[in-house]
Amino acid sequence: MIKKLIFIAAMILVLGALVLTLFILNKTPAPAPAAQVPAVERKYILDLENNGEEDSPLLSVRVENSGGGYTVLANVQGPIVLGEDSTPKPVLSGWEEFSADTYLLNRVLNVSSRIEERGIVAETPENLGAFGLDNPRAAAHIRPARGEEVTIFVGNPAPDRINCYVMKQGDPAVYLAYGSDMDLFDKIPLDFLDKTISPAAVQNEYQENLFAEVVLGGSVRQGEDISVRRFEVDPSETKTGLLPNTLRMLKPMEVNLNIDKASKAFAGLFGLSATRIAGRIENSSDLANWGLDKPYSTAKVTGIEDEGNFSLRVSAPTSEGNVYIQREGLNLVFEMPASSLSWLTTTWFDIMDRIMVLPFIDHVAEVDVISREKTVNFKLSGEGDDLKVMAGDIEVNESYFRTYYQTLLLAMYDELAPEQEKPKTKPVLEIVYRYRDGRPSDRTTFWETNTRRCLSCLNGGRLYYTMSVYVDKVLADLEQVLKGVKTVSYI
Repeated sequence: MIKKLIFIAAMILVLGALVLTLFILNKTPAPAPAAQVPAVERKYILDLENNGEEDSPLLSVRVENSGGGYTVLANVQGPIVLGEDSTPKPVLSGWEEFSADTYLLNRVLNVSSRIEERGIVAETPENLGAFGLDNPRAAAHIRPARGEEVTIFVGNPAPDRINCYVMKQGDPAVYLAYGSDMDLFDKIPLDFLDKTISPAAVQNEYQENLFAEVVLGGSVRQGEDISVRRFEVDPSETKTGLLPNTLRMLKPMEVNLNIDKASKAFAGLFGLSATRIAGRIENSSDLANWGLDKPYSTAKVTGIEDEGNFSLRVSAPTSEGNVYIQREGLNLVFEMPASSLSWLTTTWFDIMDRIMVLPFIDHVAEVDVISREKTVNFKLSGEGDDLKVMAGDIEVNESYFRTYYQTLLLAMYDELAPEQEKPKTKPVLEIVYRYRDGRPSDRTTFWETNTRRCLSCLNGGRLYYTMSVYVDKVLADLEQVLKGVKTVSYI
């Protein structure tokens, strides 16, 4: 009974507290409404936005300035092509053959249709020269869709460096307008053109740039143009011992490429964009003005798709470190830093594989190691773990020979020898590889010089330098292998 009384008393207290709270809330006055901030009234020197036109309120903007000026036509209907956007677009008059920056052209139209007043400097100025308006730096003749043409004159920047002085024809007052807007009237046609020089690369799943062929030329290569072609290679058919190499140099000689170096060089062919457009080519004689009549460097790219084809002509670097570029079929001269062109001075030796020859051991039938004193013939049979090696009547330890074979394969070109350099002695070392499938053998030959480098060549071809330490290692390890002594691979 007592517990029930206590519970009832507690409930009465709770209900009483709720009633008291509601009473207090009802007596509390409502907060006063927030004060309304008056909207800032904008004033305009020119406002053509609300003239009843659904599309652009302008027909054109014709600008005169010290650079010659330009004209932007609004809402120009181009040819209607099925599947393509045929929406009317602004056009840079007289430059229709080139791709223009639509955003920048629209900005000119938007700024010209509504110029905000940032203040009135003088209602009837006595000296327009004080504002640079006695001889305005630009005049914009704005032709609306309705009504008469309006002309805006642009003078000097104001002291705040944010605004500049302007006048409207027929109005004696000098106004302030945003300087960044009025700077649009200082531009020349070249400023509006697309600065893209070459297309972006088409890439495979390994992020490799894909192309069918690249040919590099120009005076910098002194008649030794480079031709690199991509081949589809079946890994099961490769007999070089290399991983399948789909890029191969065909000119000035047919050799394997150093894929890393070649890829870095060729990456600079794609996605090029100029820092500025330097000029327009009216006829072929204009090329000489930019050093492009006899180009310093050239590139011709054959893409895997038709739109991937393009050719470039490049001038020698200027004293400022820039180059001029022309893309075939586009009569513009672009300018950009020479350092952005990774292929500008690339030679065939820069991107070739420096390993002289790299035959897979299971494809080799015999190896001859020829010194001035003797010739050692190694006969190979079997494959993999079943490889058997004979030197005359002596069976050579298969594991020891594999290590020695790795040393033989590390013959590398260190530098291209000058044409006047000729061997003056008998070869100090020759290595001959004969193959099991009957294809022609490969021979590497080395001659001593007065330095720590040997002259070297593959199959009687061009002469290079190879470090003498390689020759010393091959000859020293030969004796150890024949004695059954384990050696350590070169490098």
